[in-house]
Amino acid sequence: MPLKPRTTIGKPTAWQVRAPFPNEAEQVLHILCDAFQLRVDAARPIFANDPFFDLSHKRVLTTKAHGLVACLTVVPARVRVGNAWIPFGGIAGVATLPECQRQGYAGELLQGALRSLAGELHYPLSGLFTDLPDYYRRFGWEYATRSCVLKSPLAALPKYGGADYVRIAALHDTSAQKQIEAVQAAALTARPAGAFERDKRRWAVIRRFLPGVKIAFYQHDGPATGYAIFEETPNELRVHEFHGCDQVAERALIGFLATRGARRLEWASPLSEIQRLGLQEYACGTEPLSIEVQPDMMVRVADVAAALAAAHSANFAPVLSASQQTLTVIVNDDPICPDNKNPIRITSQGLEPGSSEDASWIALGIAAFGQLFLGYHDASTMQALGLLTASHPEALATADRLFPARDPFVAMPDRF
Repeated sequence: MPLKPRTTIGKPTAWQVRAPFPNEAEQVLHILCDAFQLRVDAARPIFANDPFFDLSHKRVLTTKAHGLVACLTVVPARVRVGNAWIPFGGIAGVATLPECQRQGYAGELLQGALRSLAGELHYPLSGLFTDLPDYYRRFGWEYATRSCVLKSPLAALPKYGGADYVRIAALHDTSAQKQIEAVQAAALTARPAGAFERDKRRWAVIRRFLPGVKIAFYQHDGPATGYAIFEETPNELRVHEFHGCDQVAERALIGFLATRGARRLEWASPLSEIQRLGLQEYACGTEPLSIEVQPDMMVRVADVAAALAAAHSANFAPVLSASQQTLTVIVNDDPICPDNKNPIRITSQGLEPGSSEDASWIALGIAAFGQLFLGYHDASTMQALGLLTASHPEALATADRLFPARDPFVAMPDRF
């Protein structure tokens, strides 16, 4: 059954979810400011100069009685899943006029946005960051990435040589910016699941709208080969992103960070990266080192078939081409996007309609499918958690190969 929003004013049949018209942009701004208690004059430059500003990627809910009462923004991106880059629509700025809250408007808006993602916007995957996870679970979102932060004294970092070749890029240093972007582009294939493709708009957001963020890069006898994005206060150094093309660049950047004046270090990274760099080995003194892992981004698949198709050539075809096995994916609940309940058979050649009568299948809910697709858990773990069933052990083994655990992680500069 479709989710039925509560209402005390107006009627759901009189509600409409759509993109705002150009003459409604100012009204959208006022809804955001009223909902989040922001000053309109302070928020207007940020709203208008956002590199992602695009009315076609905003959604509003209108009622006959009250006009525009709620809005949200879809932030376009591509997210890494295995070896594939999947079109992604981030959900941000979900806002309802204070006097119209708790009437079901936000829920209706989210459902309409999901249908838009699966339809005209063509983003099969969506995600959001929230401190209200139980609310968004009602609409199929579930945690599918992890935040991993190492905390230790800064003095624990080794003072490797090469720091003299590291410098901080000035805000308007276009040459340095191009060097950094080249390093990041070269590192795309090494980025973890959950990472976002960093286009020029995202770099513009990092430089212009993240106060306090600094970017240091390593360059010696040629182009830059590594960079670190960080923030610092007298007491704390927070490393948000770290890329080195080789061990020389990595060690030089670590040596540079070790010379900063803060007392404490917070290093955000996938756990596998912290272990590869050996950061957990450098605890010193009486202060303990800790690694905190928490769920981070909630993910929701808006279009199961399109998500599987986008991942097929890079992730599924190489696994199935040798064995010629197939696996049918059955999403058994999605009241908002019912087409997602159509079984889909994955073959080495592509996708085709499947059936619950197929020999090899897995079945799970839409929220669990988002976790499986991104690699938050593999299929065997999800079966052990009671979130997935399989037709037989061989089907489960095939699902583990197609959807392995990937330690998904979103760096702070990519948050929206």
